[in-house]
Amino acid sequence: MQLPQNTVTKNVHHPLLSTTAKPPLLTLPLELQLLILPHLPYPDALALKHTHTHFYNLVDTNVRLKVAWLLERKTRNLEWPQEKCVMRTDAAFCSTGGGQGWEGCWEGKGGCEVVEEEGGKV
Repeated sequence: MQLPQNTVTKNVHHPLLSTTAKPPLLTLPLELQLLILPHLPYPDALALKHTHTHFYNLVDTNVRLKVAWLLERKTRNLEWPQEKCVMRTDAAFCSTGGGQGWEGCWEGKGGCEVVEEEGGKV
């Protein structure tokens, strides 16, 4: 497509569109970031943790956050694991039904069996 001859073009620089600009959350003072991060649900916290190196050590994806997220899903009648969840690491949690891979979970009695170590229940 060719522009008419009397058209003036401008280079518009928008801070959110620049590839070198910091993400908006990084522009906030650390104190505000630390106030925001605890309010993220587990999936968002995990995504943020692995999105930028700055947040990797700031974001805490601990057992309490995982359990709170699972209970929230249960109270909203959303799909949640019915057998066991290994809470030891994020990778173990996601691969045992806590995260994306729920294909191996079935509806039934009980709930999410929390496993701290292989073979050890909490």
